[in-house]
Amino acid sequence: MPSKIRVSYEKNILKTRLAIIIFPLFQQYFGIWTSENEQIDKLIQYTQLNSRYRGELFEWIPYDRLRNIKYLAQGGFGIVHKVICLDGWLSMYNFEEKIWLRTVYNLDEQNYKDASNSQIKNPLKNGKEFGMPVVLKSLNNSSNINENFLNEWKRHLQCHYKAYSHGAPLIPILGMTQVPDTLNYIVV
Repeated sequence: MPSKIRVSYEKNILKTRLAIIIFPLFQQYFGIWTSENEQIDKLIQYTQLNSRYRGELFEWIPYDRLRNIKYLAQGGFGIVHKVICLDGWLSMYNFEEKIWLRTVYNLDEQNYKDASNSQIKNPLKNGKEFGMPVVLKSLNNSSNINENFLNEWKRHLQCHYKAYSHGAPLIPILGMTQVPDTLNYIVV
């Protein structure tokens, strides 16, 4: 089989497996989590039902699963923070145990030293062994998300899908969350 046909065939097999096996697993969880914003829920569900790689998956990340929130910079549209996401990144589904497996890393002493800094919000507590360092981009005045905002994110995701399929390195997006104090949304 010529290599181009083989690659196309393998991509079609992968899409079929995702559609038959993985997508229904996401659908099972649609009623369990919520951002409490129907439009954001639909955006996240869209990514979960249209992804081809784990780098294309969004999920709703509860804010209380983020630790060591440290200010990095402020831009025109929001603020950037460095954090530890305790749950890490969705990796794959374990069919025997019926759970999602996640990519996380061992936390080191520096993470615990950072937690003692008074500038750190939601500090890491002793006993947590794993997490994933990530960056948060908060979106100014985003408590009232509108259709234009979501369409912009869908276009961004389409560009992300295209670039990823061509092997272009991109910063992966794990999902979204919401700051309880301000109700602004954050891209993780």
